[in-house]
Amino acid sequence: MEGFQEIEGVQVFGGLRRRKLARFRPNILAGPVCALRAIAEGAEDRGACVPRVSHAVIAFTLPLHGFLSEEARHLFWRVFEVPVFSQLIGFEGEMLAWECEAHEGLHIESENAVFELDQRDDGDAELVMTSLVNLRTPVLRLGTGLTGTIEQSACGCGLRGPRLLGLHRRKLCRPEPAAVFAASAACASD
Repeated sequence: MEGFQEIEGVQVFGGLRRRKLARFRPNILAGPVCALRAIAEGAEDRGACVPRVSHAVIAFTLPLHGFLSEEARHLFWRVFEVPVFSQLIGFEGEMLAWECEAHEGLHIESENAVFELDQRDDGDAELVMTSLVNLRTPVLRLGTGLTGTIEQSACGCGLRGPRLLGLHRRKLCRPEPAAVFAASAACASD
């Protein structure tokens, strides 16, 4: 993922280099949900080479770019056979929220971000996020397209503080177009 640098014991793989990644034999595999999905689906659908991960898979999500759905979590568990954790990161790679071993939501990094639920006219509450640390790409009450709850009780891991629970995509307020329309100069006279 853009912004990550190699250090001793950590290797960054650009693109899908499955064989090279498998030879590396990572303890932990971390990357954007879409990249992890491409690796996992390739293994399930076409028998593509898959890295043997020994400890965990960490799925990065960005505001507006999805989240780790239960379907994706189960796919990663089936293919990689290790615990799967989600981390919500900001546009500059800053940690906004992370999942612990209890899997009871995402712990909000309160020093880095503020999350709120914004009640919409359609009755759905959208999760909005304000970054407190990203000065290059300031974000104030950014609509994430997600809904869920913000829980204040102690997590099963023992940590206290706000957590994001039950995240899922908001329902669309308007129906999506049923078709895509295109025209060219050659067709315009027909």
